[in-house]
Amino acid sequence: MSNHSITLFEQGREISYNFEDLEKYHGIFAPGGIAQAIKVMQKAIPLLSDDGYIERRELKFTTSFPGGGFRDAIEMMTRAVSEDRYHLDPELNASLRDKGNRSKFLFHISYRDKTVKLILRAGHVRDEFFELVGLETKSNDQTMRIAELKLEMTQRLLKVDGRFVYATLEEEAAS
Repeated sequence: MSNHSITLFEQGREISYNFEDLEKYHGIFAPGGIAQAIKVMQKAIPLLSDDGYIERRELKFTTSFPGGGFRDAIEMMTRAVSEDRYHLDPELNASLRDKGNRSKFLFHISYRDKTVKLILRAGHVRDEFFELVGLETKSNDQTMRIAELKLEMTQRLLKVDGRFVYATLEEEAAS
């Protein structure tokens, strides 16, 4: 597995997805969300399956993260959205709001009898990004800056293994 690809299985047949595949499905609007999906999966797969074997249509997701790039990447890899195994819960992160903006990047992923709960580690999404995205109205310059920050984050994330981008809630509590 490279830092920008994921391998899953469908009825025993191996299927690999890389960033470019996922971007073709979603489009170019939210590359950061696509990169986040890859990093979440890189962290989750070894925690959900000792041998890395994951049947893609058996994964279930609950998240507080509303990003379309993430959602579309997960849909392409797992068909979870169209098969009603992907749930957006804006209150999922209510008990973690002391983590600030990182609490928006909370993912509960289940596979068969296991569930992992992941949160974004500090430092992977710039505060400036959260500030600009949170503005009710944005100038053209601010919109352009958001696009720049998305690309910068995407390039940075794709260089790092997902184990170093996301932590389990247990790892987060211990740090």
